[in-house]
Amino acid sequence: PYEPTAMTWITLLGACRLHFDVDRGKRAAEHAFGLDPDNAVPCVLLANICAAAGNWNDAKKVRKFMGVMCLKQQPGCSLIDVYNSGHGFDVHDECQP
Repeated sequence: PYEPTAMTWITLLGACRLHFDVDRGKRAAEHAFGLDPDNAVPCVLLANICAAAGNWNDAKKVRKFMGVMCLKQQPGCSLIDVYNSGHGFDVHDECQP
């Protein structure tokens, strides 16, 4: 036995998202946020779980909490290999390799 880390709780939270398990997701998010309060990932995942389950009020509360705590979701980025040359792009890019 070992003490779970924030990443352990976030992993469980990801599984809750796949299975639409809102109650367990809320508990996992609370534990993850308690261990790493500067990480927005638990809040983003929990808001997505709530929204997918149709709990729009809960999703809105989580997003509002993120604003109060000054947490921001990091923009997504991708890396691809084109003819053995790596190319990275993110949501703000307007060109393609």
